[in-house]
Amino acid sequence: MTGIALFPSLSIYTMEPQHAQQHTNSSPGGNRPCNKRKEYLSWDEYFMSVAFLTAMRSKDPSTQVGACIVNADQRIVGVGYNGFPSGIPDEALPWDKTSPEGFLGTKYPYVCHAELNAVLNKNVESCRNCRIYCTLFPCCECAKVLIQSGIQTVVFASDKNRDEDVCKASKRLFELAKVQMVNYRPEFPELALSLRYPGDNVAAAPAVTARPLPTLTAPALESAADDRDAKEPRGKKGRGPNAGENGDVMLA
Repeated sequence: MTGIALFPSLSIYTMEPQHAQQHTNSSPGGNRPCNKRKEYLSWDEYFMSVAFLTAMRSKDPSTQVGACIVNADQRIVGVGYNGFPSGIPDEALPWDKTSPEGFLGTKYPYVCHAELNAVLNKNVESCRNCRIYCTLFPCCECAKVLIQSGIQTVVFASDKNRDEDVCKASKRLFELAKVQMVNYRPEFPELALSLRYPGDNVAAAPAVTARPLPTLTAPALESAADDRDAKEPRGKKGRGPNAGENGDVMLA
């Protein structure tokens, strides 16, 4: 990993694609050939893919964000995506980024971020010494939650809001709290996920009929929002405390 200085004492590391470890084509005893599959996902590919897959649960029409918390034993202990608090119908509050009614007419006061939900959804007592995989770099409010929960490493796919003050504040907080920041760079931009095995009888009536899902593509999840953001006046925009997805929130 390579350190990139953004502030006088701030370093963000770049995580290059990790390939499967090379092994000899023999068993430990040396008598039988080893036919282990070589095209399996690395841990980082797997956990970041889980974060992007989790993001597809988001109802936000602008940008869908996902997060996946992993412990030292490579076990997933929490996942989350951006959305309204539990018990509130998705149709009860606005999903708009701007509104004639002002701040209260937008989604920003109401949406919980993916990172916050991942911490709250944890299935262990503590997130201490865990790492979190985020599809988007956390805002400063989520940074506080991650630091307080004891997370030691933040692995993020996109840093497109890096020029916003709320993201600069996150980096400053992480640096002071000695939380490592790692920019994940995938070898391939997308992962095609098949929901059937070869040989399945596609003519047979399935027990559950699922609608077609789009290909899991990292750039695609943010490209549409980028296009919309480019057409909107920036004003005093950034990723604020309650920004629901990529943080384009009108700051008070």
